[in-house]
Amino acid sequence: MWLIKGVSAYLFALIEVAGKMFGVSEVGFEVTSKVVDSEAAKRYEAEIFEFGVTSALFIPPATLALINLICLVCGLARILREGYSSFDSMVLQLLLCSYIVVSGYPILEAMFMRKDKGRIPTSVTIVSTLLAVTSCTVASTAIPSL
Repeated sequence: MWLIKGVSAYLFALIEVAGKMFGVSEVGFEVTSKVVDSEAAKRYEAEIFEFGVTSALFIPPATLALINLICLVCGLARILREGYSSFDSMVLQLLLCSYIVVSGYPILEAMFMRKDKGRIPTSVTIVSTLLAVTSCTVASTAIPSL
């Protein structure tokens, strides 16, 4: 949950407050209906995250979860390729990536494994995947030792 709040809600709240301070945006409140179908009620009872709607709030946590998954897979591939010498220097990085991947598992599950209406929309998955792959490619090009 901290991954979702930390990189989406707080980020957009900071942008909203900064916009309000400079007079660029105005905060509004819109009343919406809370109609729940039987599938959503089942997911709620099973304590499964409900992502269902397309929102820009899902892009930062989904992108970070994907970046850490890519880094974990590439780090493990490097260890298998180079042996123990690279493991010794990468153990903390792999532990941190593993922790973030486990924390972001509900997001990754909603992007790639779930088929119900509560999954992360395909448009958000595509944008997040493109951002994650682009950032990893730029990082590996800029820092050749990666």
